Amino acid sequence: MALRIRYKRTLPVTPSFDIQTFPIGGTHLKYTTPFNDGSKSNVTSLSVWVAPPIYQKDWFILLILALIALMVWLLEAFKINGIKRKKRELEHAVLEKTRETLSHNEELKAQTELIKWQGEEIKFKNYQLGESLEFARSLQFSLMPDEELMASVLGELFIIYRPKDVVNGDFYRVRGSADEFVVVVADATGHGVHGGFVSMMGLTLLNDVFNRLKLCNPGELIVEVHEHLIETIGSKIAFKPDTTAGIDLSVCIVNRKTRLASSASTHNPLYQLGVWSDNSCELRIHKSGGKALGSRWFTANIPVVQFDIEPGGLLLLSTDGLFDQVSFANKKRYGHKAFEQLLADKCKMAPHSICKEIEALLETWQGNALQTDDITLLGFMV
Repeated sequence: MALRIRYKRTLPVTPSFDIQTFPIGGTHLKYTTPFNDGSKSNVTSLSVWVAPPIYQKDWFILLILALIALMVWLLEAFKINGIKRKKRELEHAVLEKTRETLSHNEELKAQTELIKWQGEEIKFKNYQLGESLEFARSLQFSLMPDEELMASVLGELFIIYRPKDVVNGDFYRVRGSADEFVVVVADATGHGVHGGFVSMMGLTLLNDVFNRLKLCNPGELIVEVHEHLIETIGSKIAFKPDTTAGIDLSVCIVNRKTRLASSASTHNPLYQLGVWSDNSCELRIHKSGGKALGSRWFTANIPVVQFDIEPGGLLLLSTDGLFDQVSFANKKRYGHKAFEQLLADKCKMAPHSICKEIEALLETWQGNALQTDDITLLGFMV
């Protein structure tokens, strides 16, 4: 800080001096004034007070500090308000999400309860259905002859009976005595409940025909059952395009006294295994032909095959379930030819051994594949 002082007095010389650096606050200056003649004046004392600049004043510093504190407070308040606003937004979002979650959980809980109730309902319905099917199966089996009764008529025999479902469309029947009897193997259209109803109706009709008529011709028996079936279900149902209530019948009448037999069928042939008079063992296939009972294309002229039977021979009737069985390995049907070759190869074996061979073959052929149809084979010694 510079201070220039000029002191005017009636003097020959006007004194002046410069102070370049001057401290802040009160200062006492002492000076003398020289004269032209070389003498000096007496010492003069001067008191000077230099006020500090505004930026160094306490109130200004306090004001700046207060402004800085205010700015810091405002910044912190703005930051805190932002944090609080963000927190409120997050709390609101969490609350909304919680409400949605609770609502969703309530819906899930309601759906779970509904599914649980439906599951229990289905379980109960399945139980009722299972009980009904088991009763239907028991009723169906009760209409067919047991093996003890069949053995008293047929003698040595075997039966392979494998329903695809609980109830099925295959059935068999034996009527007569050990000397003369009728054997019937039938395949009702479809399987399961559908086939079960048709097969039970077929069994009932067959029993009625047995009771009403004394038949000695297998073709006549087939025609009688067909006519009785049409009378029972009506032609409108039987001939309806989308309704199937047909039955394939294989019938064999055997007279052990005369050593004669006759057969007729609407689909599958009758197989005869035996050792003939020339000591040769061979398989003979007795084919018939005709349309299924109940079909609009059924005709009464069913071909009847008559043949001799040899002691120790085997007759075998079947439905088409074995032939239609699909292999798990190659996805092909078993077919008639392979079965006939098996019978020819096992011609001299006992019936129970042939039965085991057929069952083993069926297990190997089917593998893990689903059963295609009901399977029935009935073989007996003549």
